[in-house]
Amino acid sequence: MQSKSLKVIVGLLVLFLALSLGACAKNVKKESVKDGGKRSIETSADGKKITIKSEEGEMVIDPDGVDLPDNWPEDMPTFPKAKILSAVKNEGTVNMAMASFQTREAISAVTDFYDKELPENGWSIDNRIETGPDTVIHMASKGDRIVSIS
Repeated sequence: MQSKSLKVIVGLLVLFLALSLGACAKNVKKESVKDGGKRSIETSADGKKITIKSEEGEMVIDPDGVDLPDNWPEDMPTFPKAKILSAVKNEGTVNMAMASFQTREAISAVTDFYDKELPENGWSIDNRIETGPDTVIHMASKGDRIVSIS
């Protein structure tokens, strides 16, 4: 069951990349997927905002900013000086939320924020990896939930 959700998520990401690289549709478009379900794809009039919906969730991408998914955990800290560029909500066999943020703040400010805020919100930092001056990955857990922030 988990692999079906993963296939749906991967399919949505591939579809997003295809839309990003090609010309975006101007109207709602429905496409069949192999499992017989339906996916709807909507773009804004200017082609910037893309919303992809399936039976298990949705993905919203907009360079001007979007809202966090409605299933975003209340105890997950979000960097206050960041714009949310994309949000993914999956409530199928795996309950999952993802978001992409953008900030002009220094990597050290973001890293310091998560070093402090994750434990203060009850998350245990299980691993912290620095792969260079511009990349830090936090892996944390709380109960049966996990998070990866990079």
